Amino acid sequence: MDLKETVGNCVVSTVSLFFDDMVEGNYETMIIKNGEFMDYQERYDTEEEAVIGHKSIIRAVKKNVSGEYS
Repeated sequence: MDLKETVGNCVVSTVSLFFDDMVEGNYETMIIKNGEFMDYQERYDTEEEAVIGHKSIIRAVKKNVSGEYS
């Protein structure tokens, strides 16, 4: 899975982490603002949880008209 959406100057990205047995969770959502990683990440065990989480953070970022996230 590789979900990516741009909102203002932020990119919300959710990816599979199956390649790394050392991490907790199989999927991860993160926010990249102006090309730099924000101090936000969320991990999920299932693809369904990851899709729901991805949509949730998209809504949160969209609440701010400029697409800023803090």
